[in-house]
Amino acid sequence: MSARRERDVAESSGASGEGDSGLMIAESTRVPDLPGVIAKKVILGPDEIGFVTSGGNVVSQLSSGPNKVGWSFLGFGAGKREVVRMHNRPFRLRLNFSNLLSKGYETLDAIIHVTTSVLTPSLFHTTVLRGRDTFNSSQLGSMISAGVDDLVQVKVTETDGQALRHDQATQKRLMDELHPHLARALAERGLQLESVDLAAFQNPGE
Repeated sequence: MSARRERDVAESSGASGEGDSGLMIAESTRVPDLPGVIAKKVILGPDEIGFVTSGGNVVSQLSSGPNKVGWSFLGFGAGKREVVRMHNRPFRLRLNFSNLLSKGYETLDAIIHVTTSVLTPSLFHTTVLRGRDTFNSSQLGSMISAGVDDLVQVKVTETDGQALRHDQATQKRLMDELHPHLARALAERGLQLESVDLAAFQNPGE
């Protein structure tokens, strides 16, 4: 699936990828919009990492606590600089998949819970956040779901629907098979897969 298609799916799916109740993962703020009359400052909390961008490119890293990030007076002086703050602790994503066709021609919906974290902030900024002011776990879950949807469908087609719904060994095998593919989809966006926590299947409407 193209990056544009993934972006469209992520924006239209709302809470379908929800994890950690829509945790805010990243936020971008123009330097002139930051507190301070002339000197602009940003304070990073213990659960945050941050950097300054200019024209979409990372120009400097920020440290925990208060940071001076430039100056601006009446909108002048900051150029196109923005401050990007990111969550730097592991968080959970919920990946939703609908109308999967199993080996026995049974239609299933699936939910896969994964725990991930931001590994390469600059890559996450370039591939996911660029052009957005905010990005939360719901949107990211939808984006990752869209990126691996075809693969999940292939795996489900190879497996009996009853076993997927009721047999833990079958569910674990599927999770093990999906692990490297989920890890790759996350790594391409600057994220690290910590664990695949749960895979649950049910008939639509249950």
